[in-house]
Amino acid sequence: LTHDLRHLFVRYANSKRDALLIRMGFECGLRTKENQGLVLNNFNVGGKTYKGILSLFKDMQLNEGKMEFSFRLQGLYSKGSRGKGGRSRDIFIHRSLLQALRDYWIDERPLSESEHLFLNEQRGDTESEVISHDRATEVFSSIRDRILYDQSMGKLNPNWQVLEKEHTYHILRHSYGTDKFYELSEEAGLLVDNISPTSQVYLSVAALLGHTVTGKHAASATKKYIRSCHIKKDLESL
Repeated sequence: LTHDLRHLFVRYANSKRDALLIRMGFECGLRTKENQGLVLNNFNVGGKTYKGILSLFKDMQLNEGKMEFSFRLQGLYSKGSRGKGGRSRDIFIHRSLLQALRDYWIDERPLSESEHLFLNEQRGDTESEVISHDRATEVFSSIRDRILYDQSMGKLNPNWQVLEKEHTYHILRHSYGTDKFYELSEEAGLLVDNISPTSQVYLSVAALLGHTVTGKHAASATKKYIRSCHIKKDLESL
């Protein structure tokens, strides 16, 4: 999706939480289920302690010039095979996004004992639980249908990308991956078509998305983002 459409999704959201679910897709590359993985308190995995979201809020307040913060997304919240968890990975949260997460935590999140940041209900529900694994998909679909209607009625800029009914939350992750592939390719002075699965650009994007880089079918998932770079260039040239 173009940047205009992505931010239109944010503006159409009915709450701070729903706007953040959209942003986590195109700013951090999260799958819909992975939004459950933003836990509040520090946690231990494999004998190592990682910072929770509340610790990142403190870091942001103590480091005014810091623009990016790393959060360890645990594999149990990610995509895996046969019902098992996927690969753990670091996601990188821009300061503006982290501030918006903090605003949600202060202003809108229910006063619940849940360890998860994103909860089902709004302020006032003390027993609210973590959002369902497909909540971000439901939010995306609802907003998508409203945008489709407004586009069909001529209410939006006619020069913008035309949204499609087949678009799902996962296209936000593709938008994130494509942006990263394009940015890293330009920084390295490489044409996207010339990037091989062994190049640093490819490996960096695969790591950001939590894709495996070994095995028989390892290249297939990340290769989709190379093809999407051409779509990105065509849309942004309009």
